[in-house]
Amino acid sequence: MKKQIINNAEERLNIVILKNDNYGIIAKGISRCHPDDDYNEEVGQHIANSRAWLKYYEKLQKHATNELEWTEDLAQYYVERVNQLKEVRQNAVDKYNEIIADYNETLKTL
Repeated sequence: MKKQIINNAEERLNIVILKNDNYGIIAKGISRCHPDDDYNEEVGQHIANSRAWLKYYEKLQKHATNELEWTEDLAQYYVERVNQLKEVRQNAVDKYNEIIADYNETLKTL
C-alpha cells in the first residue's frame, strides 16, 4: 500500500492518493477550503485522507465481492467434478467386481 499526500496552501487544497498494487486499486481524496474559511492544512489533510480511505474501501469491497463470486463458482465446479469422478470410480469398481466374479465362476467350471 502506497500513500501520497499533497498539500498546497496557496491553492488551499489537500489531496491524498492511496494505491494498492496487489488489487489494482487507486483511491483519491480531495479537500478544498471554501474561500470564506481559514485554511487549516491539518484539517484539510484529515478530510482528504478520510475521503480517500472511504473510496479505497468501497473499491476493495467491490473487488472482493467479484473475486468471491468467481471463487465460489470455481469451488462449485470442483465439487461437481469431484462427484463425477467418484461416480466414475464407483462404476469402475462395480464393473471390475462383476467381471472378476464372472471370471472366477468360469474358472470353477474348468
